[in-house]
Amino acid sequence: TPELITTATELQEQATESPVQWPYIEEKYFAEAAKILGIPDYSDKNRFINERRLSSGTYPAFIWDLDGTLLDSYTVIVSGLYRLSKEYGFAAEKEEISKEVITYSVTHFLNRLEAETGLPYDKVKARYSEITGDENQKIRPIEHAADTLRALMMRGSRNYVYTHRGTSTEEVLRNTGLLEYFDDIITSTSGFPRKPDPSGIDHLVGKYGLDKEKTYYVGDRTIDIECAVNAGVKSILFLPEGSYTIPTGKETVLVKDLAEIPSLSL
Repeated sequence: TPELITTATELQEQATESPVQWPYIEEKYFAEAAKILGIPDYSDKNRFINERRLSSGTYPAFIWDLDGTLLDSYTVIVSGLYRLSKEYGFAAEKEEISKEVITYSVTHFLNRLEAETGLPYDKVKARYSEITGDENQKIRPIEHAADTLRALMMRGSRNYVYTHRGTSTEEVLRNTGLLEYFDDIITSTSGFPRKPDPSGIDHLVGKYGLDKEKTYYVGDRTIDIECAVNAGVKSILFLPEGSYTIPTGKETVLVKDLAEIPSLSL
């Protein structure tokens, strides 16, 4: 395998004309390197990754929040809520909505809209889903999200999702090219209480036998850190420039760029 990595690295550097190092090597260069080296039983990166997991010891596991952490989706979310509030005659500016969503949640804003308008929550939520349905196509990954997930996976770590996003989760992850990096996904439709209740994380820890001392929940909000604390796992607060989140000191690690994570001493 060292020869496979070296050859794949050289192929990618030649093609991209830029330096690259393990684990930032794309699958197609592994496949091409396998052909050059005459490795007939090389199938795909998943087989290679599983071999590393079995032979290289225990690596940290990562459970990921989605919106604002891996998905650059707040523009779509805030625009949808702004349009919704306008339709129902509820005065709320985009900056106000953005702060509320990041500090609390979409559900918090919808509950406030329900209280202010007297409309049933289910009706408000259904209309919000209608508005944002087509707009989900505009969601893109946060900068360095794919590279970070790929690097962690190729190193031997496992990635999971625990998000408040609902039925659109798999579609959005597929559209953004991130779906392939996850071993399991917990959404709002999975039946667990909402964060900061730790039940979703507890489920993943128990199902996969994760070591809490080597499991990190990664999110961009205080509620994500509280959820990690309640579950007894480590946490990484993603705090990009312009974030409304204020660190509480409870987070294990704070990063401003997702690309920092693979190089952390965890």
